[in-house]
Amino acid sequence: MKKNNILLGGLACLFSSWCFGNSLHDTLNNAPKGHLNEWEQVFREDFEKEVPLGEFPGKHYRKKWSVYHDGMGVTNNPPTGKYYPSKVISVNKGVLTENLHVENNISMTAAISPMQGGAYLNQLYGKWSVKFRWQADSGYKYAWLLWPKSNQWNDGEIDFAEGHKNNGSAAFMHFEGAPRQQDKFKLPDVDMSQWHVFSCEWTPSKVVFLLDDKVFGVSERNEVPTKPMRMTLQSESCVDMACPQGNAKGTVEIDWVVIYKMKKKT
Repeated sequence: MKKNNILLGGLACLFSSWCFGNSLHDTLNNAPKGHLNEWEQVFREDFEKEVPLGEFPGKHYRKKWSVYHDGMGVTNNPPTGKYYPSKVISVNKGVLTENLHVENNISMTAAISPMQGGAYLNQLYGKWSVKFRWQADSGYKYAWLLWPKSNQWNDGEIDFAEGHKNNGSAAFMHFEGAPRQQDKFKLPDVDMSQWHVFSCEWTPSKVVFLLDDKVFGVSERNEVPTKPMRMTLQSESCVDMACPQGNAKGTVEIDWVVIYKMKKKT
C-alpha cells in the first residue's frame, strides 16, 4: 500500500509552477480503481511487486508489460542511444524506476508497453493516464505515445507527454494520412522533477490532452486517427538532439498507469 503524504504534497504544490490544489498529484498514491462516467477501466498498474535491476518484466509483470529488448536502437555507430531494460529498469516501493546512463559511448534507456492476454493492449479510442516524474541531463527525452496497431505511421500517432531538459513538455496529434503534419500543444513551465499525471482522451471527434486533470490542448479535426493504437512509454536518447555526453544521466519514476476504453452507449 502506498502512502499519501498530504502535508508534503501541499508544500510541493506551493513551489510548483503547475498546480491545482490536488496534493495527490504531488505524492505517491494508489492508482485509480474503477470506471469513470464515460470510461471503462481495462488496465491498472500500481507496481506493487518489487523487481531488481536486470529482471523486469520477470514473473510478476511479464503478462502485463512488454519491453524493447536490449540493443534496440536507431544506429549502431557510437555514440548512440540504445534500449537496455536489463541495465535500466527496476521496481521498488511501488515505483518503476529507469536509471538512464552512458556505458561505452552508448546512452541506455528503456521503453515499455502494456499487454493484455499475451499481446499488446491495442484499442480504438479510450483514455490513458500515467503518473510519473523525470529528471535527466541533456540528450535524453521522454515520449509517452499511442502508436498504430498496424505499425504504419500513416495511420497517425498521438504523443500525450513528450519533452526533454531543453524544451519543456508538449503534446502532439499527428494527422492520419499525413503524419508529418500535426497539432502541437506546448505546456507552460512545468517542474517535471515533481509528480504529475499526464492523460489523453481519444474519441471519434477529438483528442484531449490533460495535465493533472486540467485540459491543456484539444485537437478537433478530420485527421484524428481512426484505427486501433497501443501505448508505449519511451525514454529515448540521441533522438532529434545530440547524444548524452560523458557521464550524463537521468531518472524516470513511474508511480502508476491506468487505461480505459469508451463505454458503450445504451
